[in-house]
Amino acid sequence: MMRDFPVRRIFCNRSPGVAPWKDNAQVILCGVLFTLVATAGAQPLLKNGGFEADRYTAYPGYAHQNGKKISGWAIKGNVGVNPVHLAKGAKGTPSPFADNSRPPQGKHVLFMQNQATVSQRVGGFEKGKRYRVTFRENGRAYNASTTFAKLTVTLGGKTIVSPHVVRPVCKGNRADLPYARVVSGAFVPTADGEQELVFQTLNGGGVSVLIDDVRIQEISGQEK
Repeated sequence: MMRDFPVRRIFCNRSPGVAPWKDNAQVILCGVLFTLVATAGAQPLLKNGGFEADRYTAYPGYAHQNGKKISGWAIKGNVGVNPVHLAKGAKGTPSPFADNSRPPQGKHVLFMQNQATVSQRVGGFEKGKRYRVTFRENGRAYNASTTFAKLTVTLGGKTIVSPHVVRPVCKGNRADLPYARVVSGAFVPTADGEQELVFQTLNGGGVSVLIDDVRIQEISGQEK
């Protein structure tokens, strides 16, 4: 049985009481420590992991306003993509949700507001091999002075990133720091074929999580 993998945040040069966007560096490691090496073989076929496939034009970027889809992903709740490609002279800012830092991969990021789910059935897994999921995460700075969203990730029905708070890395409209990188616990499928990858946000109150650069890799190494 897979264990839950707690999230451990590492902050560099942080003083007590300093706001999250004051951190000089932010890294998230999920699960026990492994020596992880990506292998050169075939990898599971994740689609649109950078959320670049869709060009939204309806503000503020909810999927239900823009064709009711995010290519490659099944969606539930208030989810969407920023920035929005607004017509010249249109009101609104292109990135009302992705309001701090810069997209780590390409130009677009996924946002998940309140309780929402984004999932994909991914093919190409092989029984007994070890895999990990990596992605970049951030919080909406609009929520910085109140509360923060919680995110969890499962693969094949197993928790690979336990529920954790996602804070903004910068103040609004600032880009001092990159998105935090998340590395999941190892996942070992019990059969060849597809596995469902699920991102889920757990709380309401207008809070939002930003996600980008989702990848799945086969790994090798020994648990320490």
